[in-house]
Amino acid sequence: MEYCQGGTVEDFINRYSKEGRKIPEEDIWRVFYQITQALDYIHKDSVVHRNIKPANIFFKDQLRKNIKLGGFRLSKRLNF
Repeated sequence: MEYCQGGTVEDFINRYSKEGRKIPEEDIWRVFYQITQALDYIHKDSVVHRNIKPANIFFKDQLRKNIKLGGFRLSKRLNF
């Protein structure tokens, strides 16, 4: 897996929480949409993630515009 400089969604949530601020709705929808796209991609390849959590969703760079899904140790490929 490539190195993702932007940290995790968990780090992102914690930073806003410590500052007592709310995450902008636009950022929430952008990340949510990308997560659903990543899940759709792996599901089409018959892979079930089984460990989706903020610590396994990475921001590709410091701009925090693109995510990468990680934490596939518990994933399983389904055989039909």
